[in-house]
Amino acid sequence: MAATGLPLRNALWLTAERILRLAVTAGVLVLVARQLQPAGFAQLAFAISFTGLFTPLAMLGLEVLLVGEFVARPSQGGTLLGTAVVLRLLAGGSSALLCLGLAFAAPILQDTAWFILPLSLGLIWQGAEVTDLWFQRHLQSRRTAMVRFAVVLVGAAIKIVLVWRDAPPVWFAWAVMGDVLMFELGLLWSYARMPQKAGAWHFDAALAGRLVRRAWPVALAGVLLALQARFDQFVVKACLPEAEAGAYFA
Repeated sequence: MAATGLPLRNALWLTAERILRLAVTAGVLVLVARQLQPAGFAQLAFAISFTGLFTPLAMLGLEVLLVGEFVARPSQGGTLLGTAVVLRLLAGGSSALLCLGLAFAAPILQDTAWFILPLSLGLIWQGAEVTDLWFQRHLQSRRTAMVRFAVVLVGAAIKIVLVWRDAPPVWFAWAVMGDVLMFELGLLWSYARMPQKAGAWHFDAALAGRLVRRAWPVALAGVLLALQARFDQFVVKACLPEAEAGAYFA
């Protein structure tokens, strides 16, 4: 009976977390938008959107494969996690370098490059999110939900302080990066307290090659979908002044 109710409790935790997160985020977003004014908010919003294009590359499409791999190979959990972390760190670092290179080289992006700098670092930290996939395999997504909502509350408090202190706009980009870092550290902390450990993490080159061959089409498809979803923002950034672009993003 308990096992039957576990998927339902898992879904309820995720639903509750998303509702609460949206409510808190929406309120803070209003304060940040009013503080930054249209021009500053346009720079921050565009930097977040641009960095988001590289997230599928940094995630490497492994989220589609790993849960099934955990189920199919229960005794190799530590090898799967260790290999996935290394792959994501490499992919995240490469994505961050590519993101920064384009930001400082392309004329249309140079006015937001210093916003993109801290956000691109978040691409590297996302390697720790493989622990979320381990939680999913054991129907323990409540751990992810609790960490995420705690980070939302702490991040909201930090942004409110920045608004109160009349901080420069680029500080808000560092705050967003801080949210990502806190979330990854929170996932690792929650994994360390989890009864169902995967065993010692270690890297397997043969497994890495197999995962990359299966995952790269998913990562490429994710990039194309992200570009399609954000294409209008690039057009607005290129064609409208900052104030009008900020109003559009808001």
